[in-house]
Amino acid sequence: MQTAGRLSRRLRTLILSYMSEPIITFFTRENCRLCEVAMAELEAAMGDRPFRLTKVDIDLEREHHEEYKHHIPVIWVNGVEVCRHRLDRTKFLAVLEAAT
Repeated sequence: MQTAGRLSRRLRTLILSYMSEPIITFFTRENCRLCEVAMAELEAAMGDRPFRLTKVDIDLEREHHEEYKHHIPVIWVNGVEVCRHRLDRTKFLAVLEAAT
């Protein structure tokens, strides 16, 4: 029974840490220089603050194509748009901190 209790605590800790990581949605497309620069900034920011990253190619997933076709990259944190065109790393990290 003690093993089940330890497992339960470990599982609870794992779930809570997973839930506390902000979800970043990165809207991009092929051959986008600004997207490449923003992605490099996102990768660098991962070392400062963990988050889950989902990339969406607006040319393949058409749901946001019309809205963002002239504005990529676009970055959402937990479903809220936080930047377009360029990523300000300091602002981004502040938003991540506030999101947890």
